[in-house]
Amino acid sequence: MSFVFLRNYGQGVIRHTPTGISVNAVQEDEFYSLPQIVAATLLWQDSVIAGNDWDASIIGLCSTVYNCHGYAWHLSDGGDTIKITNDSEVSKYYTGNGDQNATYKRVYNPAKFKKVYYNGASHSAIVDPYNSSRLISKWGPGPLVNHLPGDSPYDNYTLEYYELIMDDLPASVAKGCAVNVSTLNIDSATYNWSALNNYVCAAGTTSTGSVTGLITSTYNKGLVQVEIASPYSNTTVKGIKEFTVTSAPANPYLTGPNQICSTGGSFTLNNVPSGNIITWSSSSNLNPSNIHANPVTFVPTGSGSGWVKATVGTACDSSTFTINQFNVWAGVPEITHISGPTYTPNYQWAAYYAQPNNTAMGVSDYSWTLNPLNGNSVYDYGWTADIAFYNSGNYQLVVRGQNTCGWSNYTLTGIEVYDSKGLSIFPNPASGEVTLTIETSDEKELPVLGWDLEIYAPNMMLKEKKTSLKDNKTIINTSGWQEGIYMVRVRYGDSLLTGKLVVKR
Repeated sequence: MSFVFLRNYGQGVIRHTPTGISVNAVQEDEFYSLPQIVAATLLWQDSVIAGNDWDASIIGLCSTVYNCHGYAWHLSDGGDTIKITNDSEVSKYYTGNGDQNATYKRVYNPAKFKKVYYNGASHSAIVDPYNSSRLISKWGPGPLVNHLPGDSPYDNYTLEYYELIMDDLPASVAKGCAVNVSTLNIDSATYNWSALNNYVCAAGTTSTGSVTGLITSTYNKGLVQVEIASPYSNTTVKGIKEFTVTSAPANPYLTGPNQICSTGGSFTLNNVPSGNIITWSSSSNLNPSNIHANPVTFVPTGSGSGWVKATVGTACDSSTFTINQFNVWAGVPEITHISGPTYTPNYQWAAYYAQPNNTAMGVSDYSWTLNPLNGNSVYDYGWTADIAFYNSGNYQLVVRGQNTCGWSNYTLTGIEVYDSKGLSIFPNPASGEVTLTIETSDEKELPVLGWDLEIYAPNMMLKEKKTSLKDNKTIINTSGWQEGIYMVRVRYGDSLLTGKLVVKR
């Protein structure tokens, strides 16, 4: 739907933007009588607004003495009733004219005190100061209406929003710190700066005001407003700025390595606005390059667990705010002990574990050694190792770990292996036939009783079963078996013997 309003009666006059740019306008007396105005207003309500089911309400009677441009850019700020009939004259408010400055700049969100230009429809409006989703505009010679942007006689447009030029004020102000905010520098204009909540103090009678970040428990946003009474336009234009007062950084987070070698590690506290001062602290085994730098390098003075912490304050306020502690590991791994049996029979398997398994160490490799090896078998699985003991005696089990900083010191434990019944598996690893033998330190003891055999696959499913065996040995053919570690269980008398069979191709 498109409405064209052609009344251009009256005489040409000159008005000015707040910065002093001449604007060609038209001024005329009211063309219609009061009864005609009332009747026309009712017709707009019943036929146009209600007829189109628009979300709109009339807030001013029909009039021929001002139009949409005149209202939005001049009259709404306290100017007189005029018509601005040419879009090029409207553009002087936001583009300027030669050496003269523009009053407004384009922004991309509707908010309080903003002007609106319907590009493509030759229409202007202002944002409703109480509801930024709605607009207020004059509809040709019709009424002044509060409406949704799309509920009007104007179509085929792009909405453009403009706000009073205000610069310098940062998005965030550190607690207790004062910063400047500036706006249009208009000769002989009167400026009134004010704070809109208890967060800030604002003052100034010139184009530059002062804002101080104050903290309360009520607000998390600061608002500062300026009113400019221009001697050129005889209007008062308004602008508003929103900012954050940073009692603490907004969503701060600390980044750095979980592991630090002798060359040191760099740590950064992110999302810290200017004006905040960072003070670093750490465990006694870490030294910072500069306690106030960001980023900062910590160099270890010894191996072990440690921590890094940042405290944030401002140069303008005594309050401080501590960021959560960041735990790190300094240097090579540290294995405190080995857990596992220190007294165990021969012909049995035993499992051993390097402790603690601290992920902060960043251990990438382990090395296990049995001294002496003496015919026993060691299977290294990283932080754990399985040992098949075949021969009795006294042994020393040694382990160390490696991370990007190097190898740890050796950690050891003693093991005594005593004679007992055992299960021999040979060859092991195997690829074909395997002989399973019940062995005992007493050569006279032979399996006169029957014994049972079970072999479980890597998925713990039963692979092989034999019962009531009479000899002390039996042969198993592993040909065709998948590679992996198989669990062997033997029930002999009151004894339960176990072992691991490794199948390889």
